Amino acid sequence: MTRCSPVSAGGSNFYTRDNVWHLPLAACPKLHYRPIDESVERNIDVLFCGVAFTNRKDIVRGLLPTLRNLNIKIIGPGWGELGIGFSDARLEKEQLVQFYQRSKLVLNLGRSLSFENKRFLISPSTPGPRTYEAAAAGALQVFHEDTYEIRRYYTKEEIPSFSNRKQFEELVDRYIDNGELRIETAKKAQARTMADHTYGHRIRQALGILKENGILNS
Repeated sequence: MTRCSPVSAGGSNFYTRDNVWHLPLAACPKLHYRPIDESVERNIDVLFCGVAFTNRKDIVRGLLPTLRNLNIKIIGPGWGELGIGFSDARLEKEQLVQFYQRSKLVLNLGRSLSFENKRFLISPSTPGPRTYEAAAAGALQVFHEDTYEIRRYYTKEEIPSFSNRKQFEELVDRYIDNGELRIETAKKAQARTMADHTYGHRIRQALGILKENGILNS
């Protein structure tokens, strides 16, 4: 069997079965890709869209001293209680893509909530689907990391990362007022996504694994 999951590449070690592999998530060119339009006004300094899971709220609260000085949009169920710049709204896919195009930085925050992971409580580390989707849409993401698994898929020149408020402030100082660098970085992440991280690539990877292990005939 193959395992497609946003949990962890190491999660495959917890299956009491033979022939288990980790298959990362990806982007769909038809649904997510947008040419990067350098003429679009980026009037949102920092964007995040997603449910306000506990770990995400903890991260954002730690960044508040920096975020309060910026034009932010933190959107999704559970955020509204934090005040100005926060909203409980839900965005449709096309709305979210438009927000990506209007944002200077897109926060990428994983989740700690386990749905099918209650037996072993494996720490989530694999980038979620929006990592690839936002990159395909031309967003410049700043990735909050507890592990280095993001580097299996993107370099720091494609998706920069931070682990604490000081590092986040350094990224803000580097990118917020440097439109040329933002566009250059977003283009690199987009190119990497289209070259390596679409669902077409994942299907070919899965078929290759199955053939190599004699599970699927050539």
